[in-house]
Amino acid sequence: MAWMSGLSPADLAGTVDLKTAHARRPSYQSPPVWDEVADLDGIPRWQFLARPAVSHIRVHYGEVTSQLEAIRAAAPAERK
Repeated sequence: MAWMSGLSPADLAGTVDLKTAHARRPSYQSPPVWDEVADLDGIPRWQFLARPAVSHIRVHYGEVTSQLEAIRAAAPAERK
């Protein structure tokens, strides 16, 4: 990730332009593909870079939470 250390705060605050970046790839702009990524066009670069990491953590948190709930549901009730 050495490339990232060369980015300034202004670089990270700039926006993502997916249409221009992929103008030479018409298949990337076909309606089914564009519908999946259109909401990412124009967001700040820092957000575009952070989203996969944040989403990855959320998926694992959900997995652990559901496993914990399953363990608790299977455990015998406490006696008082």
